Amino acid sequence: ASTGTHASDTTAMPPHHASRLAYVGCGVAQVLMVFAYSALQFWLMLAGLDWLLVETNPLEAFGRSIAFGAATWGLLVLVPVGLKWLLIGRWTAREIPAWSGAYLRFWAVRQLMRFNPIVLFAGSPLYNAYLRLLGARIGRRVQVATPLMPICTALLAIGDDSVIGRHVMLNGYRLDSGRVRTGSITLGQGCFVGESTVLDIDTAMGDGSQIGHSSALLPGQRLAAGQRAHGSPAQPTTTDY
Repeated sequence: ASTGTHASDTTAMPPHHASRLAYVGCGVAQVLMVFAYSALQFWLMLAGLDWLLVETNPLEAFGRSIAFGAATWGLLVLVPVGLKWLLIGRWTAREIPAWSGAYLRFWAVRQLMRFNPIVLFAGSPLYNAYLRLLGARIGRRVQVATPLMPICTALLAIGDDSVIGRHVMLNGYRLDSGRVRTGSITLGQGCFVGESTVLDIDTAMGDGSQIGHSSALLPGQRLAAGQRAHGSPAQPTTTDY
């Protein structure tokens, strides 16, 4: 295991150039998907208001408002889980050409994760449980404090007793030559990831390893068990974080 950088095996590949039809078609589909999701939220809000306003008893109205708020929050959290499994299934390491049908599904799931209200619970056991629902392998007593929700969750594995700091990026994908590349991020037990750090695809940290704040593991980099590193790209250090 080392912290040396490795050139991506796709850097020598020619860039993918989508056709104009694919580019325009994907853009139109994105706009329509945003409108459809917004319309669904607006319809739910109107239906809930109608249900609340017909109640004249103050206590009953208060109870309905609590039930409506809880149901709305639950839908906003659970609908993305269902749509993720419907549109993507289980994430795998692959390449997705930009502006293709597969890219459109990837984009839709990414947007659902980016604006997901569950991020308010980042750092809590509830957040860990939600990531497991999305396919991530999260160990026991793990703290994932970053509100930047991982996208390719099935490619993320975090061992017991690890700590992920705030604003850490664990996307599980990167853009290369007109393609979206997905890949694994694997952390062993007792790992530490500092704040505002990036773990790119095809990276791994051994048991008890640490990476400092505002650092990065680039594709192909590995930290051995107990190793400490910082910087971008990460280099060995003696600092104990």
